[in-house]
Amino acid sequence: KGSRTHDPVLKDGDVLTIKEVPGWNDIGASIAIRGEVRHPGTYGIAPGERLSSVLERAGGFLPTAYPQAAVLERLDVRKLQEKSRSELIQEVQQNATNVKVSINASAADQAALQNAALQQHKQVLEALQSAPITGRLVVHLSKNLRSFANSTDDIQVRAGDTLVVPKRPDFVIVTGQVYNSNAITYEPGKTAGWYLSRAGGVTGLGNKKAIFVVRADGSVVSGNGGMNSWWRGNVLSARVGPGATVVVPEKPIGGSTLWKNLIQISQVASSAAIAAAVATR
Repeated sequence: KGSRTHDPVLKDGDVLTIKEVPGWNDIGASIAIRGEVRHPGTYGIAPGERLSSVLERAGGFLPTAYPQAAVLERLDVRKLQEKSRSELIQEVQQNATNVKVSINASAADQAALQNAALQQHKQVLEALQSAPITGRLVVHLSKNLRSFANSTDDIQVRAGDTLVVPKRPDFVIVTGQVYNSNAITYEPGKTAGWYLSRAGGVTGLGNKKAIFVVRADGSVVSGNGGMNSWWRGNVLSARVGPGATVVVPEKPIGGSTLWKNLIQISQVASSAAIAAAVATR
């Protein structure tokens, strides 16, 4: 640039030809980068190109960026989520709970329990059907792109991917069966239990044993060691970062072990989907 010898002034009628990069087999493949990067936009990608490479071309992160809450949306994942949700909805519909009641319960108590179970069944279905499908693939981004490059978390990007890098949120959401479902101002070093207490605690309908946390990156922390969780202790003692969601599920009303598991899976799926949608706003 600026060299009189190698940077000639173009004239009317000139033809400028830019050759294709050798090995470019996936012509037209691109990824959209939005949010807190220096140059958001759509970038063409070469076969095998990694996330760090695209982020470098986008100028890296802005000081306001919070890579830990980045959302990578992928078409294949969206299709898988749609299939999984359809199967889960079908299973919930087919396994309407048969409420177990005490043989000493009155007819009125049995009728009330049956009605409550039906209402819960309806609410679980509605939550599943209305939960957004984001196609989110959980990624673990680092603000230091040099150390992130070529790490195990530096995944290959694919055609149609969308990466949204949000600003650092200043809240933690507490939702579900609590007395004051709300977004609470983030305080460094505080635990899920601390935020839960600020929401008034668990209601009588809340399932204390099934409380879980959806972290800002989309991973789920639960106290049972399952649900993609690495946490093995009391989930309420886990420290949570900005943008996390603490969820208190509702107690299953009657039904078999299968029904109770379906409710828990449905509540995790719905909450994780909502958390992803909030992160991209």
